Amino acid sequence: MIIRNQRIVFFLLNLCLFFFLGTSEVFSQARLVEGEKVRVFAVGSWRDGTVVEVKGKKALVSYVFVSETQKVFDRANVRKLCETEGIDYARSWSTADGNYRVIASLKDVKNEKAVLVKEDLSVVSVPLDSLSTKDRAYAKKMIKTRTAAVESGKTPATTPDLPPIQEFGIDSTFGQSLFNKSQAVIRPFGAIPPYLKFSQSGLGFNFLRELQELVSVIPVGGPQELVLVGAHEDSIFSRNENFQSQLYWISMKESKVLSKVAITSKDFPLDYNPVTKTLLTLHKKKTFDKSGIPSHYTLWRLLPGKTEVTPLIRWSVEIGTFTDGRFAKIINSQVILAKTKKHTYVAWDLKEQKEIYTIKPQSFFDVPAILTHDRRSLIVCEDQQLTVFDAATGEIKNQFSLKERGLSGANVNAAGTKLAGINARQVFVWDLESGNAEPKVYNAPHVGSPFTSRIEWVDDDLILCESGFARVLYRLSLELPVWSYKMDVSDSFLNNDPLKSFTIGGKLVYVAKPGGLRDKSLHAIGIVDLPGPQVKEITKNIDRNSLNILGPGVRVGVAIGSVTDTGRVEDWLIKKIEANEWIYDKNAEIQMYANMGIGETQTIQYQKIGGGQQFTVSFRPHFSTLKINKGTSVLWQNGTSTGAPSFIRAENPQAEVSKYQNPNLEFFNRVSLPKRIIDPKYSRGFGVSKFGLRGIEVESTSPPGREDDPEEAARKAQEDAQKRLEEEQNEKSQDGDKEAK
Repeated sequence: MIIRNQRIVFFLLNLCLFFFLGTSEVFSQARLVEGEKVRVFAVGSWRDGTVVEVKGKKALVSYVFVSETQKVFDRANVRKLCETEGIDYARSWSTADGNYRVIASLKDVKNEKAVLVKEDLSVVSVPLDSLSTKDRAYAKKMIKTRTAAVESGKTPATTPDLPPIQEFGIDSTFGQSLFNKSQAVIRPFGAIPPYLKFSQSGLGFNFLRELQELVSVIPVGGPQELVLVGAHEDSIFSRNENFQSQLYWISMKESKVLSKVAITSKDFPLDYNPVTKTLLTLHKKKTFDKSGIPSHYTLWRLLPGKTEVTPLIRWSVEIGTFTDGRFAKIINSQVILAKTKKHTYVAWDLKEQKEIYTIKPQSFFDVPAILTHDRRSLIVCEDQQLTVFDAATGEIKNQFSLKERGLSGANVNAAGTKLAGINARQVFVWDLESGNAEPKVYNAPHVGSPFTSRIEWVDDDLILCESGFARVLYRLSLELPVWSYKMDVSDSFLNNDPLKSFTIGGKLVYVAKPGGLRDKSLHAIGIVDLPGPQVKEITKNIDRNSLNILGPGVRVGVAIGSVTDTGRVEDWLIKKIEANEWIYDKNAEIQMYANMGIGETQTIQYQKIGGGQQFTVSFRPHFSTLKINKGTSVLWQNGTSTGAPSFIRAENPQAEVSKYQNPNLEFFNRVSLPKRIIDPKYSRGFGVSKFGLRGIEVESTSPPGREDDPEEAARKAQEDAQKRLEEEQNEKSQDGDKEAK
């Protein structure tokens, strides 16, 4: 079935554009007819109705709100169906010679032709020169009036006619089945393209309407250092008037808005590719939407800085309940990649009009994938490995195995030569130029998260890590967090989404909004150099060893929880204490705590390659954990958990997955302990900077939260960190339960 765009544009409540044209034109409105299907503005929304009786300039209309209701409406609150697609009331139009007459609503003026919507909803284009003098003047004045109303944000824009929504074929393969480790060659990624260069700058500007909400900030670059800002307005909050999504072309070099682009009201602008000069948008169908229009992506032609946007192709997509569908990328002129469900990425070939591959990462916490800046590689964190896919084909370029639990985030540096990953305890860095598959491992407790983290390179020694609401700068050469950052309070919620803030080429691009102002449309884009003022000067002479809370000569005890062999575990841990040159003391304040257990039931789906048949299996993972505690503070922790393999080849999928679910006592013998652990009160660096309307400013040159009472603040910081971890874990657990159901 082909579904065409039915964009309905209504006037503002009690606002008639004919006010600008004089009263004589109002009387030329087409009369309503008894029995005619119309739309009426009732109870705050435009509703379907039927004319029962016409009473001069009023009409008795029957409509449904809870139950069938009849009410008398002014003509200003009644629309013929052709008027819902036009920009004015229906009226009588005629040619200069009088040979052609039609009752219709003006929709637009294009190429010196008046585009009219007739009462039967058919559309005709009539040359302006052939119309009567009165009609020609009316059309031109109406377009001028409408243009002024659109530019001032008082009425929605008319957007392009859209192509039909295509149903793409399914001919995809699973990326997990294509990799041959024996043939793997480690190569650097592509560097950031030279056109993506930006200077430190900032610009404040107004959205067209206060109800517009920021959706995306897309780096385009080029000589004018362009940034494309996308905004969307939900019709629920604008009296069901379908105001367009808006794009703002911003030149950071010239510090001004170059132009605005209107697209359809239901589309979210997600990505722009400067090479292909195409824009990608998503229309996600809401649960209560009865229009029959499915969720779909649209690809548009849009030249940098220009306002003319041309829709090229639309195709339907099934978006999962717990996925917003906003990770969607233009890989090249032919391939689009998007996350359609939790744990599922799909790529389409627009030329062949079919799915070409599907990736189902085995990541329990569904860690977001990263597309490199050259748009050629997709970096995917999985529970036991880091996988790099060719974004255009779905083929696996490489897999980096992990001895520890899976990563919560990953990213590549600007030159494409280093790959970094992070979890709750460590940072891993692969040197891609060396060809070595083994990473260098850095201890980094309290920097990342066991669930999901953002990690971005500032330079080859500094990485910016974010988990929860905290941004921390980590220095690899010191193996230490050195600085903390925070957003101005009013801007925090805008910058948690990678579509709205990101690091590129050592600069942070972020969004700021002035707080306490009535003008809600005012926004600012900031681009600042990292790490910011005073950071390198203050942190260059840090003596890491002086910050340790645990190191050679410190007394450490062992506490055993529920494990399958207490004696062996205790023996292993005591040997590790001695190997680290710590002193074993069972009554020490610092204790190592070992524990094992079985988690909640999880479900997972497998799909037969080539056949499409699906299998659902369930399992209860076995976990082993080791923590180092000082009182109630967790100084360090590690653990492992069983799971499900990426793919199976067994006749009995349930039995194949179940055989992986076994207690892992050997974890306590194999686990590596850091020889030194820094005091948690230094876990977020030695100062704080703030991003806001004035760029980046140093707020404190003392460790975060420890300006007044160092000991009390350190305890509070540890409690806050532990609370954030617990809240995040509970949230992930709830999401997992929902997904399983």
